[in-house]
Amino acid sequence: MNRRRTCLPIVTLGLLVSMSTFPAQVVRPGARALPGLTAAVPLVELQTLCKADGKMFAAGRGQIAVLNEDGSVGEKYGTPIQSIAGLAAYRPGLLLIGDSANRSIFTFNLSTKQSEKLLNLAEVNARGFIPGNLLATGELASVASDGQKIFVGIRAGLSSSLFAIDPKTKRVLAHGWAPGDDPSALAFSQGRLFVLDGKGQQVRSLAPDLKPVRNWLNIPVQNPRGLIIEEDKVRVIRGSSNQLGLINTDIPQLIRASVVPVREWKRRVPDAEVHLPARKYAVLICGDVAESGAAYTCFWNDTYWMYKTLLARGFTKSSIYVLYGDGNDWNCANPFYKPPAGEKVTDFPATIGWVNKVLDGLKNGDSANGITKMTSEDTLFLWTFDHGAGGNTAYLCLMDEWYKDSDFAAKLDQIPCAKRLVFMQQCRSGGFIDDLANDKTFISTACKAWQYAYVGDEYEMYAGVKYTHGEYNYHIISALSGSTPTGAAINADANGNGKVSVLEMHLWEAAHENSVETPQLHNPGTLGMTSHPAD
Repeated sequence: MNRRRTCLPIVTLGLLVSMSTFPAQVVRPGARALPGLTAAVPLVELQTLCKADGKMFAAGRGQIAVLNEDGSVGEKYGTPIQSIAGLAAYRPGLLLIGDSANRSIFTFNLSTKQSEKLLNLAEVNARGFIPGNLLATGELASVASDGQKIFVGIRAGLSSSLFAIDPKTKRVLAHGWAPGDDPSALAFSQGRLFVLDGKGQQVRSLAPDLKPVRNWLNIPVQNPRGLIIEEDKVRVIRGSSNQLGLINTDIPQLIRASVVPVREWKRRVPDAEVHLPARKYAVLICGDVAESGAAYTCFWNDTYWMYKTLLARGFTKSSIYVLYGDGNDWNCANPFYKPPAGEKVTDFPATIGWVNKVLDGLKNGDSANGITKMTSEDTLFLWTFDHGAGGNTAYLCLMDEWYKDSDFAAKLDQIPCAKRLVFMQQCRSGGFIDDLANDKTFISTACKAWQYAYVGDEYEMYAGVKYTHGEYNYHIISALSGSTPTGAAINADANGNGKVSVLEMHLWEAAHENSVETPQLHNPGTLGMTSHPAD
């Protein structure tokens, strides 16, 4: 995607900070930092901001304060909440405070200065929402309200989420994926919910169904915290300096939905090539897109990196089926993740209908969509990446629906093959093992059935943009590729036979894993050590 650079002066720092925006977004020049909070009455570990009853409020550990326009502290009040996870206007005279230690939300009465528990997230009824257990297991990061509903941001790795909750009935009304793995602040303004991805340094608005709009505002501040949205400006806390950052911008552009182009889905290979015999096939499924958040360029990066690694290991274009996002390649600026001119990588959108169509095509053949019928002598390489949910009954999130593990396994079991080599990056991916396991299937997953998977700390910078990876994917693909994206050599060939087996890929990843996730393995007999994607 083409990017435009606008340099915005941060006055108190005395330097220029580059602020990257998309062409559809108009950003008015001008970003400045207001004076720091008055040292005479400091706020401890200032965490968040909000605007309520015409005033600005800030909160730190055990404290809430009124802020003056210049950033100085006015009145200051005590609160028993030490682990502040968001501050928001609720109703006249009432604020909401998130308590991450207890996964609870309190009201704070501005007249009496008293706090009262309003909601315990573990008691919220999330029936009908597959990721609902995140309310009881994830980390409460932020809160907001429209005066009726309560919105919460939950940190949970690649499953980080947003929920709308009715506090009267204690029921979840809507769920959406957070636009990044750090929904550190929420704000409700102008009829829309806005979310700050602190690590990704971006603010986005959400559609009414909590789906992110593909316009965003980059925040030229390290570790921004808190969020106030006004008619033509955004305020955040500037990292550890406890200063208010003020960014002038065009708020209507932040809430304007971008249009996803519609195209006719066709395979990129000619029919004549589709019907050439092949002994190994690959299906790559990624049910989200790079535009979903600054941390989520990994959705495209890892899909394309796996695709071109398989090509380098002997697969053909006609034997790799790529189901990515809405069916369109990401127009990536980084040449490492950019297909050659005129080449399109994505075959189909990652929806349940198209995943089923591809799997049915591998079973029966589908010449109309360029899908070859497999035989009982062939090998199927399967890789999945997206958000996930569940536990022993696990789900893979696709662009339109959730794919249940048993339904997925039932489709795969109908495809004739000699062996299946399965790699899964999504959260709760270990929950797929019991359904997929048999004596001809090798399975490697990023985590256990009850764990989240994470964006890794390995990334590359290109033209000021961070290109991320799933922690599991980074090591799995590096092992298969023989090098990292920056060209560092990787030797996962533990037995020195000149080939990297699927078991060696898994063992390399497990040995280099540094996120809070535990890779899982199903390896019947010698299948993992004797199966090499390059064969």
